[in-house]
Amino acid sequence: PLPQGRDFYLVAGDMTALPAIGVNLEALPADARGFAAIEIQDERDRQDIAAPEGVEIAWLVNPEPGQRPALLVDALRSAARPEGSLAAWAACEFSAMKRLREYLRGELALAPADLYLSSYWKHGMIEDEHKLAKQQDAAAQPS
Repeated sequence: PLPQGRDFYLVAGDMTALPAIGVNLEALPADARGFAAIEIQDERDRQDIAAPEGVEIAWLVNPEPGQRPALLVDALRSAARPEGSLAAWAACEFSAMKRLREYLRGELALAPADLYLSSYWKHGMIEDEHKLAKQQDAAAQPS
């Protein structure tokens, strides 16, 4: 879950993460502010999410999942953020996750307590191959 008590929240994910995104946004306090980028395949994939009024949701249509790994990170980069404490949550395709990690962990310097990041799948791979890729990627990351 998103940590409580932050000034602004960034959330990103594709359709595989949509249920978790909904739960996270709906659990935020009514006065929370943030930006959520959600990649969907078609306009009809939009869902009602009872997010706080201060959380903007951008629905990003991509009919070919896994083919535009910069889509989510570009959306987060474009979001206006106020000064103050920040937390982020993201789950998506592996290549997109790596770009989000570079931005959230690298450029924004979010600490582990302020960041949840996971890949739920990898384009062109079956589940076992994706798990192996995740393990290798995690082992290659600095502690």
